[in-house]
Amino acid sequence: MVSDITPCGVTLHWSPSTGAKNYKVCYRKSGEASWSPKLSVGTETDYTFNDLEKGKTYELSVRSFCIDGSKSPMIKKNVTLPLCEEPSNISVSFPSNQQAKIKFQTNCNFDTAYCRYGLSKSNLNLKAFSLSKTISLNGLNSGQTYYFQISACPLALKDFTDIDSFNSSIVQPNILLIVLDDARFDTYGCNGAPSWFTSPNIDRIANEGINFKNNFTVYSYCTPSRGTIVTGLYPHKNGAIDNVHTIHPYLPNVGTILDGAGYNTGMIGKFISKDPQSGYDYWLSAIPGYINAKYNYNGTNKTIPGHNTNVLTDSALAFIENSQEPFYLWLGYYAPHDSAIAQPAFKGLYDNEPMPVPDNTQPYSVNYPSFLDDMDPDFYITPNEISQTYEDYYETLAGVDEAIGIILERLESLNIIDNTMIIFTSDNGHMIGEYGLYAKRLAYETSIRTPLFIRYPLWFEDATLINDQITLNTDLAPTIVAAAGIEDTFNFDGNSLKALADYTTTRKDFLYEYFGPPINPYSNIPSIRAVRSLYYKYIFYGCESDTVEEFFDLFSDPEETTNLINNSNYDILVQKYRIRMNLLQREFNDTMVEPTMDCFIANPQFKTSETISDSRSGISIYPNPSDGLFVTVMDGTEKVMVEIVNSLGIAVAPKALITANEKLDLRFLPPGLYFLIYDDGGTKKVQEVIIE
Repeated sequence: MVSDITPCGVTLHWSPSTGAKNYKVCYRKSGEASWSPKLSVGTETDYTFNDLEKGKTYELSVRSFCIDGSKSPMIKKNVTLPLCEEPSNISVSFPSNQQAKIKFQTNCNFDTAYCRYGLSKSNLNLKAFSLSKTISLNGLNSGQTYYFQISACPLALKDFTDIDSFNSSIVQPNILLIVLDDARFDTYGCNGAPSWFTSPNIDRIANEGINFKNNFTVYSYCTPSRGTIVTGLYPHKNGAIDNVHTIHPYLPNVGTILDGAGYNTGMIGKFISKDPQSGYDYWLSAIPGYINAKYNYNGTNKTIPGHNTNVLTDSALAFIENSQEPFYLWLGYYAPHDSAIAQPAFKGLYDNEPMPVPDNTQPYSVNYPSFLDDMDPDFYITPNEISQTYEDYYETLAGVDEAIGIILERLESLNIIDNTMIIFTSDNGHMIGEYGLYAKRLAYETSIRTPLFIRYPLWFEDATLINDQITLNTDLAPTIVAAAGIEDTFNFDGNSLKALADYTTTRKDFLYEYFGPPINPYSNIPSIRAVRSLYYKYIFYGCESDTVEEFFDLFSDPEETTNLINNSNYDILVQKYRIRMNLLQREFNDTMVEPTMDCFIANPQFKTSETISDSRSGISIYPNPSDGLFVTVMDGTEKVMVEIVNSLGIAVAPKALITANEKLDLRFLPPGLYFLIYDDGGTKKVQEVIIE
């Protein structure tokens, strides 16, 4: 007999034979003369044939081979497989208040899955399809009951499941927003930390969710960055322009928005204000300090004994356990802010490990802003101090990782971890020895780049990486509001991170800002505006005696070693970035008039126009970058076959024969990084090509 008949398989059963040593099975399509290779199945009395063709008739056979060497006649059974099967294990989830995802299972592959749905059983007039086992329904009305049927069969068969239904009302997730203080982007296992440092719990958020590799703060300083996180607005709009001013009280922020939507809201740790703010049901702000620190508990100042990381973690656990869902919790650890003090269990843990002292510890000496020589003394670090600073940093961070592990375990024990959006980030980065600097505020990479990991299974698949989009701290407020199913009427400067992860919106550059004296008087750093794209960075300083700018090629110079502002090869590109900065300032209504300070380009060195070539390549092209129109430079007059591929190695243009001084027109390609590949005497060589 046969059972479990599917479009791609069937199970054959037979009665045991006396004296059988083993059985062999085989099959053939109806009408074919030859059988498949015989397969021994031991003494089992059933076998499932897989990878068969749907809709075909098969002849199945089994034969016993006995201990005495004899064998039985072939026992045969005919079976016709169906063309398709009915989906099973159907479930519905809601990524947003206007979208549903219907997931199902089938035993076999299919060509296309279909769904028909509508607001009444008798009128399933809406259609959707998918090539996978997930069908997305978009444009739904929140709070409505929808009826649906699905099918994995050809439409002509009209073979749909029984009518089922769902209500599009969203179950609002809990929101846990973990914000570290001065934590760099590159100090976690999932982001390239030293091999001896493990951060399994922080990494878990990224590995079971999404890691935004190019995440930045729009203002690298404590209160301005945190004000941006909760308002979704640039500091020049939200009012938190330094560590003295806080956000404008009339602005909506994540706390007031979620509180108004029925969330139980809590603020624990370092925030933008020490005193309780409207929108929070529970308040425990920490005055900076690690041991026996002072706190404001719902309006009362008190000293709580113990390490700050432990106090905040215990308070977070109590808030989560006592909250009525849904809850929103800002958890702002003071770690690893300097001067970092680890819990006793982690003190000395890395005494014998080599610290990641950067290669570029010597101060800039050519084409650099003069104020870098005259900042606050705290903004410098000697090479001898870097290792101990890093050791203290990692020991403190290890304590935070342990704390996050405890919180994740508690969410699991309460069975709410999958309905909790867990966000891990930092207010800003921090330079630790790069060019002798120990600073934030500046627009250099390790100052402005921050980690961003989110675990929320409803939105993000495990181990998702986004490295070709720029994300910002302005994006956190709109992301949280979208996850809560609240209509966005708040005019945020940022975008939902789900939209950026889904590529329904894109961002390839952003505007950075910093306000100099007298707003931030003691730092002796002028005002800063910068444009950071995927490949370049342009920085403008508010200096009165000179036009002070920096321009870095981040692809070939990721450590920002060489300021190209006085290299005439880049004149056209620099001008494009100046224009882009002005456009972004207009877009975000950046009209702040700031005083300038006395600074200039120190030790200026100039370089005149010349062909830029890749040292790995015998072919040069110029200008590079360009708008897509290049000229080739090469030795000899022979033609060379070249191929253009993108960063994934996929050809994006037909192969072409080129010669010296020939125009190479790639203006039909979108801006980005490409590679020109050619053969040089049997060796494949590569030339990088950048289209702006």
